[in-house]
Amino acid sequence: MDVKQLNWKNGQIRGVDMDKHAYLVIAHDRFDQLALLLKMIDDSRNDIYLHIDARADFDPQLLNNSVKQSKLIYVNRRKVRWGSSDQVKTELDLLRSSVKAGGYKYYHLLSGHDLPIQTQDTIHAFFKEREGVNFVSFVPKISGDDMERVSLYHLCTGRRGRQSPFWENAKSIFDALICAIERKLRINRIDKTITICKGANWFSITGDLACDLVRHESEILDFCKYGFCCDEIFLQTYIWNSKWRSSVFHIAELETSSHEGISNSMRLIDWNRGKPYTWRIQDKTELRDSNMLFARKFDINIDEAIVHQIFEWYSHS
Repeated sequence: MDVKQLNWKNGQIRGVDMDKHAYLVIAHDRFDQLALLLKMIDDSRNDIYLHIDARADFDPQLLNNSVKQSKLIYVNRRKVRWGSSDQVKTELDLLRSSVKAGGYKYYHLLSGHDLPIQTQDTIHAFFKEREGVNFVSFVPKISGDDMERVSLYHLCTGRRGRQSPFWENAKSIFDALICAIERKLRINRIDKTITICKGANWFSITGDLACDLVRHESEILDFCKYGFCCDEIFLQTYIWNSKWRSSVFHIAELETSSHEGISNSMRLIDWNRGKPYTWRIQDKTELRDSNMLFARKFDINIDEAIVHQIFEWYSHS
């Protein structure tokens, strides 16, 4: 399908009868830390859908004792290449698997480097009081570079940097050269009537929206096929150009102010000290006092103490 012909219409919305939540988790390393995350979301009111990057050296036995009350479902593993549409495909794999299994009230996308900072009782009560509201991060103003993530054809995405392998840097340089030619030719893949939006890709969305995304999977994949880092664009763009726009938490603030939008996903993420910042033990008061539901990111190899501190708080709440 030609991206210029994309039609962001909503199909018939399927009813959701269950009160359970689905946790969709994407992980590629730190499996000892992942085990703690799974223990914290293990609850009879939740099911857990897990994707492990196909390139990871992973033994499922590492997680055998982590989940006792929830169902733990592994989705088919794929290689998730940074910058490519693989991340979007993985999110859709998780959504499709969980929607097919049964209707959940809410679907929460987490990375293996996230942790809940509230109990499951608090999390379920929060969403019960706000049924029908979607919690998705939006950045109110995006740059020309962000627009070019989807307006140009990115044929060879790579990660540039001193710590990146030679071939990743080479791919990045080649992609930049191709994009420079496209700019000269004034190529634009996107219908001008579509408003492109951006935000962090971790979300908590309703069952109705999850079902609608699965129904429009082929259109979403066409939109992202030649894009760059579209995992931060596709959901926000889909919502903004549909009736779901009015269902987003704090939407009025997004339309009228420079509100950063991170709190709209109920996730504590610090973009000022990092990309994003990795929480450390000296941040424990900020984490403990936050009214957010989840936080990212954590790395047990950088600061093991804060991971175990949160797990201890959680276990004794």
